[in-house]
Amino acid sequence: MLTKLYPAKLENDALQPAQTSMSDADSFLDKTAHINEQQSGRLILALDATLQSECIWDLVRQNQTTLFMSGGQKTGLLVQLAYFRGASECRFSKWISNPQAMHHALGQIECEGNTTQLSRLLGHAATEHGKKRVSAFVYIGDRIEEDADTLIGQSMELGKQGFRAIMLQDGIDTEAQKIFKAIADATNGAYFQFDKRFPKTLEEVLPAAAIFATGGLRGLSVKTDETAKRLLSILKTRSTN
Repeated sequence: MLTKLYPAKLENDALQPAQTSMSDADSFLDKTAHINEQQSGRLILALDATLQSECIWDLVRQNQTTLFMSGGQKTGLLVQLAYFRGASECRFSKWISNPQAMHHALGQIECEGNTTQLSRLLGHAATEHGKKRVSAFVYIGDRIEEDADTLIGQSMELGKQGFRAIMLQDGIDTEAQKIFKAIADATNGAYFQFDKRFPKTLEEVLPAAAIFATGGLRGLSVKTDETAKRLLSILKTRSTN
């Protein structure tokens, strides 16, 4: 039986329901996240927050600083945290430009078991991309329990708009792998697999994605680690197709 875990109640919740306008409520991030509209990259960091993915959260918390260190050094980076958990909860943060605010947002959340809601995250991403270009969408999860055709259809529509999804799968669920790869293909994005016991791929993809979000393929070309080179190769190939 899955145990439900809830975040500590805060006076100002930094994470808003996906169906709620971000301007509807004051939040912690209004006071802590310096948002500069001139910054060149916007990246959505989307996470499965069900209990099965609890270890993923620990890894993301440990490595989220590398997003801003890599993507924000010269041109700046805005990151939006999005997640689902429980029976119907799907939330997203303000656009964040510093690791301290992201660390606080991540710290408010505990995992709660139920089925996946990737379709809702893709729908939210489409809304954000329609307002202003989202440079990259990074999804981290381990399984998918939704209709594959629906997810792939959503991804194809996003791909037509120049939207790129970088799909990171924890583990070896073969059915989920097919859908992760199909979403990456539909958006001319990329698929990576990692294991929480050996998180090197995750540790390297996050900063590489941040650099791509702010500097595009040219910015990514200066990275020397193997994961970044692989991401560059995949995205460059798909850009020319």
